[in-house]
Amino acid sequence: CRAAGITCPILPGILPIQSYKSFIRMTEFCDISVPPHVMDQLEPVKDDDEAVKRIGCEIAKDIALQILTTPEEDGGMDGVHFYTLNLERSVTQVLIAMGMGTASISDSKE
Repeated sequence: CRAAGITCPILPGILPIQSYKSFIRMTEFCDISVPPHVMDQLEPVKDDDEAVKRIGCEIAKDIALQILTTPEEDGGMDGVHFYTLNLERSVTQVLIAMGMGTASISDSKE
């Protein structure tokens, strides 16, 4: 992007996996490949939405921490953007797992 003259801050976006079906639909729509270790985690629980969400939050946390702790010269960034799609509970869980909050989410209707 910088080589193209874009100088504004660019933040990577992270969308926690909410359900197996929506995840597969999105990867097909975007025509992207998924690392085998991600599919290996999701495939056994693909029919259990809560388990998929838990794994999705863990994956999102790991990706965010990797981005935030990698030096910028090695591809790291000083921020990330979490997509909630009006499903904030998962992002709240990711932030808590990253040590960035302790808010109760028990009242969330996600």
